[in-house]
Amino acid sequence: MIRLKKLRNTIRNLLVFAVIILLIEMYIDKKENEKVIQKPVVPAWIRNNKAPQGGRKYKAGFDSVLAEQDVTDNPISLSTVSKRNVRKQFKKIREGLKRFRNKFYLNDRPFQILGGTFHYFRVHPAAWHDRLIKVKSAGLNTVVIPVPWNIHEATRGTIKFTNIKWDLLKVLNMTKELGLYTILQVGPFINAGLDWGGLPSWLLHENIKLQVRSSNEYFINPVRNYFEHLIETLVPFCYTTHAGPIIGFQIEDGFGQYYQEDKMYINFLAVQFHNYHINEMLFLSDSVDVFERDMIPNVHKSVLLKNPDEDVTQAILAARGILKDSEYPILIMNFPTAPKQWWCYKQDEAKPDKFRKRLERALLLEVSIVLHPFIGGTNFGFMGGTLNSTSEGKRVLKHELTSYFPDAPILEGGVYDEKYFIIRSLLKEMKLTAPNLPPPPLPNPPRKYGDVKINDFAGYDQLLDITDSQSMQYRDVRPMETLDMHNGGGQSFGYVIYRTEFIRGQEMWFIGAVHDYGLILINNQTFTKIQSNVTYKEEHIDFSKVKLIKENNLDIFLENAGRVYGDTRLNDQRKGLRGRILINFVQLLNFKHVPIEFSDKFCKSLNTTLQWETTNKTSFELKSPTFFRVFLEISGTPHYTFIDLTKWGKGLVIVNGYLIGRYWNKEPQRKLYIPSELLKTGSNVIIIFELSKAYETVIFSEKLDTKFYRF
Repeated sequence: MIRLKKLRNTIRNLLVFAVIILLIEMYIDKKENEKVIQKPVVPAWIRNNKAPQGGRKYKAGFDSVLAEQDVTDNPISLSTVSKRNVRKQFKKIREGLKRFRNKFYLNDRPFQILGGTFHYFRVHPAAWHDRLIKVKSAGLNTVVIPVPWNIHEATRGTIKFTNIKWDLLKVLNMTKELGLYTILQVGPFINAGLDWGGLPSWLLHENIKLQVRSSNEYFINPVRNYFEHLIETLVPFCYTTHAGPIIGFQIEDGFGQYYQEDKMYINFLAVQFHNYHINEMLFLSDSVDVFERDMIPNVHKSVLLKNPDEDVTQAILAARGILKDSEYPILIMNFPTAPKQWWCYKQDEAKPDKFRKRLERALLLEVSIVLHPFIGGTNFGFMGGTLNSTSEGKRVLKHELTSYFPDAPILEGGVYDEKYFIIRSLLKEMKLTAPNLPPPPLPNPPRKYGDVKINDFAGYDQLLDITDSQSMQYRDVRPMETLDMHNGGGQSFGYVIYRTEFIRGQEMWFIGAVHDYGLILINNQTFTKIQSNVTYKEEHIDFSKVKLIKENNLDIFLENAGRVYGDTRLNDQRKGLRGRILINFVQLLNFKHVPIEFSDKFCKSLNTTLQWETTNKTSFELKSPTFFRVFLEISGTPHYTFIDLTKWGKGLVIVNGYLIGRYWNKEPQRKLYIPSELLKTGSNVIIIFELSKAYETVIFSEKLDTKFYRF
């Protein structure tokens, strides 16, 4: 018994000792973790900067290490990085783009960047090679290509750069084949006149604390995932390690104008390339008035000219004065070739002789330049964004035209503007081009196909029938981005219908915000139009003159006219309805939400799924949104053309199942470009989706006829 008692005492003492040791170890681990949280690794150059409001919280582990790593440090160890990537360091076979004194050097030879922008997503893929040859024939040595995040990750978690309509790798293979050096503008915010500057709208689905273009964790984590896939895909196209066409990457665009101090975010973007051992030069681009706001080590700051009237010499001198280095090579990343145009907005016409003088002045100063835009394009579908500006103290929304820069040096259809030959001749005169410069290829001319009569139509009730299966029921109205679809990403583009029922009432009150344009329909007939209001407000609509029945259908039909790309309000870009709807001061509930995205599949199906009714009408007073169908007969080889909708209202055009984009009976654009690549010999099906006003014919013209509109 004595021995058993001693054994029990011994075991108890050992257990107590083990527990004490365990508690001590837990205490030590806790203190070590607290040290990591309280003392994050912060680069020396940013140590004295205050963290941005709402920015990333310092956390132990991978997030804080990656976010705060200095771009001048060595790459972080593989154990702290995403497990899916093995970041192999490739041997350098060439010297990439470097800067020394006041010049750039490529492969240890002086190199002046003479570039032009190419938006591959605004040109039909079958025409890419033609446009890039024309860049080469102009005497340029570099093409600058923006890469939109919202195209390559349209659905959350599905990232594709190849085997899709906008195949980035196909473009890069073409630039390599043609001997054009390439700078990619990878963002994640690239502006480029795109919806939300190229950011994917699924970011808006549920993250109410989201702050885009910042080190906010709700933004930075999706960016990291996207950049991992992007950079890993682009490594084989890098110049220094694979003899590829890519000599540089531009991160962000005009970040200084965003008026948000967050160098940690900019540093984070640069570090992503550093961790992949990318040797190509990194760029930032800003206007000279905010040039010093987001400068970080080892990232070259380039100049962004705001408009064609900005003084080139003064901008260069101002940049050098800020840099305090007369030997810093200047790159004008955005040298405007034409003024920007928006619907319903006044703009002056570009004068070729003035453009020549500005370009000559810049080349005499031996700076590198990127001409933007160099190739005109099309905002296919709902691609275009909105500029939020201020005019006379009021907020003004300027919506992108469907034709993107219709007076660029290379026009939308691939023909040459006068400025193209100014550029080519000036570069040849100054001996900045190769002696064996190829002649410009002959362009494919446009064709006038004349007037074509409306063949048949399909009404609003059919639209409701074919979209009913995608509808969702919610108690209150929701913005389109918050709908439960697309893998938790919501609806990105198009229209949304809010449908509910109400009993007789004399007046409707809407308390909230409308984004952007649309119609109110009662019992499937248009009652009135509604337009975007930026802030919450009360709006009264009188129903007293409407013939109502006991139970009535109310449809609020709204169009997303494009999210803002140029404003500090980027975080508040949800589209649709936000607020409450009351009839006779009773709130309406239980709304059916019908998303109408006009996806590729949807557009291709319309010709067969709609039940078309023939018509002999000469004019149409539409009671609700309606589809119209036209058959364009073409004999011989198709040429590109322009569909003239001057006598129509507002809507969309679909050609052989391909969504061209928006039209609107407003200056400066009332015609839409139809690429020859979408047309075929024989019968071509043209479907027009019109909201308010139609005519008996459509005209196919050989001219765009955009005007520089003046009120």
